[in-house]
Parts: sequence; C-alpha cells; structure tokens
Amino acid sequence: MSQQYPQSSVNFREPAALDWLYMISESNAIVSTILAVIHPKLYDAGWETAKHLRDTPGTGAKDVLC
Repeated sequence: MSQQYPQSSVNFREPAALDWLYMISESNAIVSTILAVIHPKLYDAGWETAKHLRDTPGTGAKDVLC
C-alpha cells in the first residue's frame, strides 16, 4: 500500500532518535555549510526539497528532518 505523503521512518518517531538528531545538529550544520560552499546547486536543491516537504499538507515537523 502506498502512502499519500512522504513520512519519516518509524525509528525517527522514537524519543531516542530525536535525542540523537539533536546531538548531531551541530555536525550537520557544519557539513551543510561545507556543501553550500563546495556545491551550491546541490545545497540549494536539498534546501528546496526540504522546504517543499515542509509546505506539503500532511507532513508534520517530525516527518521532515532538516
């Protein structure tokens, strides 16, 4: 059965996963900044994709990890 909207893995709905995401947020920001400098088109494409998912009805904050 297909889903109408993209959703995160069930694992990312657990409190431990949210704690892990918080712990890697600084590293993620550094890697994201490096990507923006070395490959701006790829960075922009990723940002636009995340923005589109956030703006899509039916996807919640926990469904979009960015």
